[in-house]
Amino acid sequence: MKLLLLMCLLSSSSVDTAQTEPLHVSQREGRLAVLHCGNLTSGKVTWNRDVSGQTVDILTTHNGEMTKHIADLDRRYGSQADLALTVLRVSQSDAGRYYCSGATVELSVTDQPLHVRQREGNTVALHCGKLTRGTVTWSRDVGGQTVDILTTRNGETTKHIADPDRRYGSGADLALTVLRVSQSDTGRYYCSGAPVELTVMSRNV
Repeated sequence: MKLLLLMCLLSSSSVDTAQTEPLHVSQREGRLAVLHCGNLTSGKVTWNRDVSGQTVDILTTHNGEMTKHIADLDRRYGSQADLALTVLRVSQSDAGRYYCSGATVELSVTDQPLHVRQREGNTVALHCGKLTRGTVTWSRDVGGQTVDILTTRNGETTKHIADPDRRYGSGADLALTVLRVSQSDTGRYYCSGAPVELTVMSRNV
């Protein structure tokens, strides 16, 4: 009986640890940011955030009904059916740490896309804004669609595309590395919402 109780306590501790690891979301100024409540998609949750060292409740959502706890004259805050918090027209003042029933989401607001230039055949490293730790997914625009490339977390990488030449990888600082870049690699990449523009130049330039 004591052994069973100990196992339950350890299991509970593991779940709590997983929930408290911050999720990272990055978005450009003026756009819509969507913050997901960890793995929760139903039930009743309250979203709040850090403001000047204090935790301020934003809203509570339950079964599609929403109750706001702050003045929102511009109607920028809302919620989705999956409990996500939506913030319209984000600005630098929206950057910070948000909480949802134990889950922590770190929101970064960028002012413009990062631009990276590299010559054909070289290795390029695309950095995820100011983020250097946590869990992020790299994706890119391909034929008008956004295609996930890989997800990196605590030094572990999970690829979402076929990569027989092993050109894609990630560094300890969450950067996406692309080996032997070519003109076809030119385009816009995203790291948890933050855009990075890659330009691949000809060897003769």
